[in-house]
Amino acid sequence: MEKCYDIIKLVLSEEDYDGDNYLEFNIPIGCSRIGGQVVDLPDDISYPDDFYFMAQLNCAEIKPFDKIGLLPENGFLYFFTNDEIDGGHVFYTPKSKESLHRVTKIHDGVYYYGKIIEKIQTETEKLSSRYEINDGATEWSSWAGQEFSKIYGIYTNCNASEKEILQFIDDKNKIILLQIGSDGSGEGCSSIIINKTDLKKMDFSKCIFEHNQS
Repeated sequence: MEKCYDIIKLVLSEEDYDGDNYLEFNIPIGCSRIGGQVVDLPDDISYPDDFYFMAQLNCAEIKPFDKIGLLPENGFLYFFTNDEIDGGHVFYTPKSKESLHRVTKIHDGVYYYGKIIEKIQTETEKLSSRYEINDGATEWSSWAGQEFSKIYGIYTNCNASEKEILQFIDDKNKIILLQIGSDGSGEGCSSIIINKTDLKKMDFSKCIFEHNQS
């Protein structure tokens, strides 16, 4: 039987903004987005030193598509990372968008360009999508799955073997809290991984940040 996994697919805008043109986009405060120079924070969360903005998720926008039921119903999730994208911070606030204020920090890191999350949808990711047919033979594809952004689903790492990916899938305690595919990063794939037990407790202090590209 085909193995399928529920995901929340994040469809990003085709246009992006950077440190020169972000003001032209009239970005609504509190909207979900990937990267860029502006983030909307509550008073009790500060932009962390030596890190830069990676993503902002409006949980109220995303929750209706959460078939697994692990994400907060309201509030905002914030992701900040370092230059190597091998570490970072995840913050959560239950506050409404009326309590947010805009913070601007111009940087030239990987997520220098920003994209609005224009559409959110529930989809099914099939394990068979990680294989390809070459000369009639079915082979593992190391690069499959890295082209789009999502929450949940199959772990994506072009440097990992088929066995390693399948082991990750079998570990029911590991959750993809956010994957930013090449549609958001330009190239490669970033993953923020959290333990299911920590997510249930709303403890984001031990998230793992990874980035891989060929």
